[in-house]
Amino acid sequence: MSRKLKRASQHGGKQSASAKPEVDAKFIKAFLEEGWTLLGKARDEEATHLAIRIVRLQETEETRAFFVECVRQWKFFPGAGEIRDLVARALREAWAKPEELFGLAKGILKSDFMIGPAIQRTLAAWPRRLSLQELADATGLAHISTDPLLLALLGRGSVFDIELERAATDASIASALTFTDFYTTSEFRDLFRPTQMLRFTIPKLQTFLDANNLEFLGFILRSQIRHQFWARFSREAEADLDLWDIFEKEQPDTFKEMYEFWLQKKKDPAMIERPSAHGSATFPEYKAADRSFLDPSSPVK
Repeated sequence: MSRKLKRASQHGGKQSASAKPEVDAKFIKAFLEEGWTLLGKARDEEATHLAIRIVRLQETEETRAFFVECVRQWKFFPGAGEIRDLVARALREAWAKPEELFGLAKGILKSDFMIGPAIQRTLAAWPRRLSLQELADATGLAHISTDPLLLALLGRGSVFDIELERAATDASIASALTFTDFYTTSEFRDLFRPTQMLRFTIPKLQTFLDANNLEFLGFILRSQIRHQFWARFSREAEADLDLWDIFEKEQPDTFKEMYEFWLQKKKDPAMIERPSAHGSATFPEYKAADRSFLDPSSPVK
């Protein structure tokens, strides 16, 4: 059964959302009925195996509820690390109360090859707070401070375990220290104590663009992030905001600074003519095939 759970956790993890076929509602309903029957017969591993597959196939209120009901009883199982994206999203999007997901979340974090040892080092040194160098090396700090599951736990504001609470305290400091804003007074105030902060999301951005007849060309991001997006979806999908919304939910640190992007007015002509003080000025539109300008390291053309 453990091997089946591991396979289930991996199933569909690399699929492109754009390529995911529409699933018949009757098929999902039949799967859910089978899953609840398995739970009722105390066949928990089989039910969890099925719950992971169902929620990967289609996310609805019913499939999320069944997923939570199955995983809430687990502290860990082989392959649990492969569903950390689902557990992180379940925490961020409040699929259930945090305490219902905490047991498995803790198990996944403690089994992590970098976070687990960091937790042990924190506990061994407590109440002395570890320095960054003692907590982990540079690679480890980057891993800890950007882990989506740990960030999701911290984002809920409550950690229901003294061991993880202590480790999370050091991890929170490590995360804060990765922001360059931390090191200047004005930017520190803007980061931690802003006088006004608007929470913007990619769906809100799409609504704004539609309302103003604007075409989204792409985000300005480091090439490493763009390559991760291409690997998850495709290079041709770079202007698909729905897919970027999925990507950000899976990688919450993608836009930790701000959304930066290129837009243009939705117009058919290849050239846009605008009057200027010296006559008419012609501005070429960017074509979807050429997105080199989205890389901040590329020279402006």
